[in-house]
Amino acid sequence: MSVNSHTVRPSASTKSEDNIVWVDMEMTGLDPEKDHVLEVACLVTDGQLNILAEGPNLIVHQPPNVLANMNEWSLKQHKQSGLTQSSKNSEISLKEAETTLLDFVRKWTPYQMCPLGGNTIYMDRMFLKNHMPDFEQHMHYRIIDVSTVKELCRYTSPILFCYLNVNKIK
Repeated sequence: MSVNSHTVRPSASTKSEDNIVWVDMEMTGLDPEKDHVLEVACLVTDGQLNILAEGPNLIVHQPPNVLANMNEWSLKQHKQSGLTQSSKNSEISLKEAETTLLDFVRKWTPYQMCPLGGNTIYMDRMFLKNHMPDFEQHMHYRIIDVSTVKELCRYTSPILFCYLNVNKIK
């Protein structure tokens, strides 16, 4: 099993209920009941958004039949990015990925005290609930969804929204 190393900032591990676990996932589609996890990465920040530790970036093995049945957008996007081939070549099972993530976040977060954060994180959370339930259960029920902030900017501050889009902040 190969895993990208974790990067820890100079300060020692600080387990705190004020920490936030930021997660980003790539999947074969948007249906957590039938689609599969291809990649998951996370990092931990404190409440002031200072990065405390960059966690693992894990590419999960999926068999050829799963990869061939992705939705059209995923087929194109993941082929172009190389993720389809990386998933095919990966030796990391979904369970191994979950265990690695959980071991990492347990060093930084007390059980069910820290929120998940990310872009459209509710979707990732649905996949975590279905495919990585032990990891999902470790997290607090609250989420910090960056896409909500972006949408609020679109309605309340069009100039800021244009700036964010021009600078490709997603």
